[in-house]
Order: sequence, then structure tokens, then C-alpha cells
Amino acid sequence: MIFYLSKKHHQYTMRPRLRDLAMPLPLREELLRRLRLLSYEEAFRLNALPIGSYIFTDLDRLNPEQTERAAILWDALR
Repeated sequence: MIFYLSKKHHQYTMRPRLRDLAMPLPLREELLRRLRLLSYEEAFRLNALPIGSYIFTDLDRLNPEQTERAAILWDALR
């Protein structure tokens, strides 16, 4: 599973690609099986991160505390 980390209110940057009706249906279904949007806000509340690959985005939108918490998440995944 691939987890796309972003700020909750900025998932609009990726969500349309997951709903793109121009994409062939089998490809879209495969993408939806393999990719999950996960907000930093949700990730910070989890006791354990699911196994998978993580894409960290929106780093410029995180405040200093969130940046530190994202670094802790990244470190836990290494």
C-alpha cells in the first residue's frame, strides 16, 4: 500500500486524480487498491503506522510542531 500524506484540507490536490473518469477503469481500480490518502492529522493520532510506502507532501504547510511530528513519523518508518 502507498500512503499519500498531506494536510487534511489540502487533499484536493490528489483526490481528483483518484476520481479521474478519463482514466481507464481497470487502471483507476488498481490505483485505488494501491494508494490511500492519509492526512497528517490522522497519522499523528495512530498508535502504529500501517505497513507500506509513504509519500510525504505539504511539508511547507506544516507548522513547526507538525513538522517535528512528521519527522518522528519519518524516523519511525526507517
